[in-house]
Amino acid sequence: MTPSSRGALPLAIPLLVSLGILAGLLREIVLASLFGTGELIEVYRVATGLPLIFAESVAAAVVSVVIASASSAAGQPPIGFRVMFPVAIVVAAVGAATMPLQAALLAPGFGAEQTAALVTVGRWAWLMFALSYLSLLPRARVLGAGVRWPSASTQIVRSSAIIAGFGLLLALDALSSLVGIGIVLAGSGVALLLHHGSAWWRVRSSAVHQAESRPSAQGSRWAAALPLLALLPLELMHATPRLIDRAWASVLPQGTLASFEFSYSVTLALASVLATTAILVVTPWLAAPGSTTPVRVVRVVRAVPWIGAAVAAACSLAAVPIVTALFARGAFGEGSVLLTAAILKLQVLTLPILGFGLCLIQLHLVQGGGVRPIAMVAGVRIGIKTAVVFASRWAADPLLIVALGVAAADAALLLLAGLSAPTRALRAGVPGA
Repeated sequence: MTPSSRGALPLAIPLLVSLGILAGLLREIVLASLFGTGELIEVYRVATGLPLIFAESVAAAVVSVVIASASSAAGQPPIGFRVMFPVAIVVAAVGAATMPLQAALLAPGFGAEQTAALVTVGRWAWLMFALSYLSLLPRARVLGAGVRWPSASTQIVRSSAIIAGFGLLLALDALSSLVGIGIVLAGSGVALLLHHGSAWWRVRSSAVHQAESRPSAQGSRWAAALPLLALLPLELMHATPRLIDRAWASVLPQGTLASFEFSYSVTLALASVLATTAILVVTPWLAAPGSTTPVRVVRVVRAVPWIGAAVAAACSLAAVPIVTALFARGAFGEGSVLLTAAILKLQVLTLPILGFGLCLIQLHLVQGGGVRPIAMVAGVRIGIKTAVVFASRWAADPLLIVALGVAAADAALLLLAGLSAPTRALRAGVPGA
């Protein structure tokens, strides 16, 4: 790849990220059309919950660790395949072996047949995790060589593979095949590995090859793996509130869990667009800071919740038409539309807080902030979620209680404004901030 191609148009990366968000929403639309809000989609949601969260959410942190290790001093060997492969295999094996326990914890409302299906699909999902995790090594190598488009297009590849896989199952009349669903999940992992692997094959950074040839000390492979393993408990803690939501929804009437997930996909897509747009606006200012940079950045960030509030109000009022336009086709009938719209009316009201929180997290990371504030926020959210789910047992309208709980838990993200040293330093440069 030539230097000019490496320095592709700046708009290409945000365009790919935005297309990835839209591809994820398209994936949800396809799933809704094929499965509606029936048992199979609920099995799919819970089975992929933890593996997919790990595969997607730790990606940025793992890539950063791998890139940093490639430029470390002598005696600190870079993280390569010999480190990544055992980590992927061990984590996936433990995940697959503990699927019955995960089913009991994450879906207490499932019956025996649905639980058995969950265990089967879940084990395939952990294979998907292993393949996706291994793809992070070439992804990091490519980013380390200064080429960003393969990483920015990750979600497009993952969602496209899943859509194509389920399209093939539909053509084969095998949508109800648990093994078929599992193969689709594993196939998405293979697609990512091929995507990033082929990109790395084209880039071939000689600097990285030289780093990998450095001699390493005895037993240093596992020492190098420790930073990677340490990321998983942190991400599990951060993802627990979402898993609590799914566990709670599994004990409600059939279709509630699936409707909750379809509603959340819309809300999260909107929040991601809000946060990513704000960060794309302010990042050039942070890269070349001037005397007015703090004021300009704070103004943009403060606008996020206000824009989010306007969008949330409009979406809440138009929940039924939105759900109808996005999902009302195939197996997604009128009952599914009404239930999903009822949840979306409440859930989308969390958009100002969720969008603002995501924006603060991205700003915190862009400015080099550590993981401690994020871990503290995750702990607060877990406490709030647990209390809300416990209280909903006696609520006349549990959906309302949980929707308010979502807002309260996401409000904990705002603690980053006070806990994050980078954001405190930024606000310090703004009079009256």
